[in-house]
Amino acid sequence: MESVNTMIEQTNRTTDTLDELFDALSHPYRRRILTRLRKRNPREEADFSAAELADDADEIDRLVLEIHHQHLPKLAEAGFLDWDREEDVITRGPRFDEIAPLIDLMVDHRDELPAGWP
Repeated sequence: MESVNTMIEQTNRTTDTLDELFDALSHPYRRRILTRLRKRNPREEADFSAAELADDADEIDRLVLEIHHQHLPKLAEAGFLDWDREEDVITRGPRFDEIAPLIDLMVDHRDELPAGWP
């Protein structure tokens, strides 16, 4: 019975981790941030400016707030990136390698993904 409980716990941890990875990738700005970080590490914070990440229809003022108060903190809290606000530098976090295969998969198959990706 103990091995069944261990298997269930491992399955739950795997599911929780996968859900967290998909949650991080569920927003286009976070996908763009992680994709850029995949290409080059470290990056200056200016590389993740609203103007750099915005779609044509995005409202820049709103996006600036979202990036700095929602998306970068969420990715940093999850450990996918490290954000040094004093130095204005963003680097891959301790858990970046967990999400990297999904980013690679999306980049490698970008022509098969819905329009507007990332």
